[in-house]
Amino acid sequence: MRCSMAFATTALAFGLSSCMRSDAGITAKVNEQLLQARLPQSIVVSTNDGVVTLAGSVPDAATKQHAEQLALEVGGVQRIVNNLRTTVAGDAPQPNMAPPAAVPPAQPQGMPNVPAAPAQPPMGQVPSE
Repeated sequence: MRCSMAFATTALAFGLSSCMRSDAGITAKVNEQLLQARLPQSIVVSTNDGVVTLAGSVPDAATKQHAEQLALEVGGVQRIVNNLRTTVAGDAPQPNMAPPAAVPPAQPQGMPNVPAAPAQPPMGQVPSE
């Protein structure tokens, strides 16, 4: 929603500044809209001279577009820079993934397969036979 200069002057005279928000006010309102729409909290909003930048990652293109549309509806927004990235399945963290199994070190080439030496008993103990 864009405000006309006459309306903005009138609104300012009456203390109504719905269309003349500060950058911090715009950022707060956009964040509120995104929260109410239950969009991912990974979306980062910043505003500079009425230009709102959306950054972070979202699950799909529809969510990216929805976030932009919600931001455009906030009074005082002049333009949107939508830097949201959509995550693909490979980028998303996998729940309960086990760490990779330990791989034993490779035997150096040219070395015969020699069995390991028998374990030594702890210090002060006599080996049992």
